[in-house]
Amino acid sequence: MSSAIGIDEIRSLEVRAAQDHMRTLLILHSLDDPSFVEYSQRFAHGLVLLDDITTEHMSGALERLERREEVMLPVRVAGQLLQRPGALRNGPHQSRQLLTQREVDVLTLLSQGYSNKQIAPRIGISEHGVKRHVANVLAKLNCSNRTQAVSLALQRGLLAESRLTPAM
Repeated sequence: MSSAIGIDEIRSLEVRAAQDHMRTLLILHSLDDPSFVEYSQRFAHGLVLLDDITTEHMSGALERLERREEVMLPVRVAGQLLQRPGALRNGPHQSRQLLTQREVDVLTLLSQGYSNKQIAPRIGISEHGVKRHVANVLAKLNCSNRTQAVSLALQRGLLAESRLTPAM
């Protein structure tokens, strides 16, 4: 999908996906239109860049969708969104105050592409506990999926407060 398709067509796909309870994985041809990228990542359960597609990457993305997990936002897409002037920069302190330290830690691991099952032993809680923290983060940040929450957290600088060290 490219931004040449137009926002109206994207909105039509969004409505149809919601009506049919479909999960969506968008394959983007380019990052030329950041507003298109931002809009599409809000309703999609995942984004993949055409240039980044490998058999393993697509297989993993489709498996995560099937398990009803989120497909993480590609780093280049997150970077593109962050470069937008004033992109959701209002209120980082307010959002930071809403999240507990444990929620920030979970959000940090989500941003590194970990699943709930992988996060649980890293922070010493059950997988169910991680699921509860993810649900709290989504609610507090008013996000519909994990990808959107990570994108918003990156834009607002919320991940800088984590005690966790980045994965290599």
